[in-house]
Amino acid sequence: MRCAAALRSVVVATLLTLAGVPLACAGRPARAGDDAGPAAGGRGGAASKPAARAAKTPRDVQLAVPEMPWNGVVASVCFSPDGKTFAAASHDSLATGVDAAVWNLATGKEIARASRTNINHRVNQIAFSSDGKTLLLARNGGNLHLLPVVKAGKAVEVPAHGRHCMALGLSPSRKVTASGGYDGTVRTWSPQGKPLQEFRIDKAYRPDGMAAQSLAVLDDRFIASGHHDHMVRIWDLNTGKLARELPHPNPVSIVHLSGDGELFVTACADRKIRVWKRADYAAVRTLDQFGNGLAGLAALPGSTRFLGIQGGDWFVFDAASGAVTTTGKHPAPDRFWTAVAVHPQGDLAALGDTKGAVHWFSVSADQGLEPIPTPPAGRD
Repeated sequence: MRCAAALRSVVVATLLTLAGVPLACAGRPARAGDDAGPAAGGRGGAASKPAARAAKTPRDVQLAVPEMPWNGVVASVCFSPDGKTFAAASHDSLATGVDAAVWNLATGKEIARASRTNINHRVNQIAFSSDGKTLLLARNGGNLHLLPVVKAGKAVEVPAHGRHCMALGLSPSRKVTASGGYDGTVRTWSPQGKPLQEFRIDKAYRPDGMAAQSLAVLDDRFIASGHHDHMVRIWDLNTGKLARELPHPNPVSIVHLSGDGELFVTACADRKIRVWKRADYAAVRTLDQFGNGLAGLAALPGSTRFLGIQGGDWFVFDAASGAVTTTGKHPAPDRFWTAVAVHPQGDLAALGDTKGAVHWFSVSADQGLEPIPTPPAGRD
């Protein structure tokens, strides 16, 4: 792990040198205990070497990652479980036909891409398989698309849900991969894309109310799915049955596990965030300061903090205390944030927007975000 991180630091330093960017300006904010180096500027200077903790600096991959191969809204972004690759998908593929792509974070090289085979089968969410070898694409039309990442190949379509495949989730241990569908079903999958279990609501099918719009795999036994009928449902993988229901006042759009695995949060159309204990599903608090509604959430590893996006704003909040620690805005006032992901190491965040661009941020020790320049900034 340390060797791989050190290699990434060398790649970053090389790219920054070629770009003419001073090293002292490119990494994370200085922390106590960092090596000051021989010059007054810390790590700067021709004779200085990266400090021992330089391997933990954010990888300035924007200098290597090419322009997104689409024109419209970024629908979803994600990092692989080992943090070596990054993927993004768009709702709009009319110009190029491509609506999802995967890049190597160390080199910025595109290693896989997917194209929409039906104009109506847009991507709703993407996620890597538990072994990181496959990118899963939840699409309209009901099929789950499996895009090989390690070896180049075309995406394989697997029947998953009735009408639309809407949500994806991966357990903290990486042992369980799950999907949710418009028909209200929740399914688990093997790393190779083979269906394992199906969970179905024991009610008459209602197209306007059953949709599993979001889900979180809480651990290796329980899955929490958010549905359009105002309910969060907890499914037990051991029994194959519904374990519990958590009523909400409106359709549930987001379910997300905290980075330490102790809490999970839900959001619905009343524009509030509800915090729950994972162990017993007890309600912890309700946060009502998010007046514009949430567009997405990402957990910060090893903590109860989340990075959220709404409209043109991003914010970091602590689900345990309810405190909002830092906030920021999109650099372009006419753009909104549409997708968010945090690197497994917790030091890099990727935010997608309405114009097809992905913006990179370094995440500092105090959970603040610092924008990293990302040429090009997307298409207008």
